[in-house]
Amino acid sequence: MRAIPVHTKGFSLIELIVVIVILGTLAVTALPRFVNLSDDATNAMIKSTAGALESGIKLAQASWYVKGQPSRADSVPGLSDSYSDDDVVFNENGFILDISDNRGTVGSSTVTQLSTERCGRIWNAILDHSPLLHNSGRGSRANFYTDDNGLFYFARNDNITNCYFALKSDNSKVITYNSVTGKVEYTL
Repeated sequence: MRAIPVHTKGFSLIELIVVIVILGTLAVTALPRFVNLSDDATNAMIKSTAGALESGIKLAQASWYVKGQPSRADSVPGLSDSYSDDDVVFNENGFILDISDNRGTVGSSTVTQLSTERCGRIWNAILDHSPLLHNSGRGSRANFYTDDNGLFYFARNDNITNCYFALKSDNSKVITYNSVTGKVEYTL
């Protein structure tokens, strides 16, 4: 029979405990930094969505200038493919008030204020339904190309100049479109 060596190779119990304590300390100090990444990602998504919405509105306004400042125009660049040939109704400042839905539901060219349906069509035409609007919300709402899984929902409009879109998971985070100034702002 062979004799078993007295000193075998491996880690001692003390060495293992020291490594576990060091790893535990690193995890405790680093974990809070990674937990906030979800909130940071959500805020970044809201900021980029607001920026994309405002860019689309400004692009449509530039087209309005080029076309001679009409109250209505078609083939406005920057709109999603499903809206690219539709009529866009502008206010006197060249900001979008409405977009037809290929069925001519815009109505007269004397649109002067926003509505629930108009806000939804503006969102979907400029952002190409991404992120989607959820088909629930507070107050008056209508079915304007929405989805049950949307990230945002149409929160409200003041029936004059502003559309408000709230994050579905946190309705304190809102994107606002002002049709008088063309500004798109967000609240985090």
